[in-house]
Amino acid sequence: MPTCKTCRFWNSWEVIGKNGYGKGECRRYPPTVVCLPLSVGGGTDRATPVTGQGYWCGEHKAREQ
Repeated sequence: MPTCKTCRFWNSWEVIGKNGYGKGECRRYPPTVVCLPLSVGGGTDRATPVTGQGYWCGEHKAREQ
């Protein structure tokens, strides 16, 4: 099954936890504006979806080799 790890739009952070599970960002679309809670300063910021390398979606495009 295609996963984020094999998708051309996934940007790995190359940080692997104790369980060997990497995380990264889906860069399929531009970042979206998010509202931050007051506990972290309030205001707005931009964000891309954070995913694990084993996640998947219906828009997978294989990385070019």
